[in-house]
Amino acid sequence: MGAPVSRGETTESLAPTAPESTQPPQPWKALCLLARLHHIAADPESLVHARGLSPSVPATDDELLGAAK
Repeated sequence: MGAPVSRGETTESLAPTAPESTQPPQPWKALCLLARLHHIAADPESLVHARGLSPSVPATDDELLGAAK
C-alpha cells in the first residue's frame, strides 16, 4: 500500500518519475517518424545506442544525417 499523503502534499509529487536522460531527444523521434513513413523500421532508442551517443545529449545535424543514411 502507498505512503499516506500529508496535508498540502499532492500525490503527483510522490509519484516516481523517469529521468529525462532515458528518453531520446525529439529530433531522433522525428527522424524515426520520417523513416516509418517510408516503410523503414526505426526506433529512436536503438538509433541513439547504435551511434554510441547518450540519450541526454542533443543530436547534431551531422549525427542525424549520418543516421538517416
